[in-house]
Amino acid sequence: MIGITIQGAYYCAHSIFVGTEWFSDQARKLVADKARKAISDCEECTDSRDIPIDWKYLRQCPDDAYFVWLYHDRATPQMIEWARRRRSYYYLGWNWVLAAAAGIAAGALIGEIQAFPQIRIPTLVVLGLIWAAGAIWAAERMRRDADAMEAIWAASQIDPQFRECLDKLLPPNLPPKSL
Repeated sequence: MIGITIQGAYYCAHSIFVGTEWFSDQARKLVADKARKAISDCEECTDSRDIPIDWKYLRQCPDDAYFVWLYHDRATPQMIEWARRRRSYYYLGWNWVLAAAAGIAAGALIGEIQAFPQIRIPTLVVLGLIWAAGAIWAAERMRRDADAMEAIWAASQIDPQFRECLDKLLPPNLPPKSL
């Protein structure tokens, strides 16, 4: 639980101070641009009026949703696992730094609160509310990303014309060439 909240603090700080989505890189942007274009092109050639697809929502999904949709569908399990392990070490490093900084700050704050007992409860309440707000904000963003990826997947599964169009514009993974 502590690790998740520390990672949530990193996620919030990254979004606030760096100003970009947490899962944003050139690969995600390339895939998202291609997927958005394919979705727009396929919307025009899809005639499934009885299938309620929210096209505007699909075009506005975060880059990571498109990337995850295609990457986990088409990359090899070895590639996914290798990237997952590397990212784990990246998160571990940041979590360790944040945990150490938070521990030092908490130790200093506890000493300050003990010296001035009249600020103990208000300070703890404010810090708790800030932490809770950050946790809710991070949780909602993660939910948004998952909902977006699932909406893209669902649309590609329930509308045969859309699926055929996507297969033409975003061909499935080809088997690797032998060396």
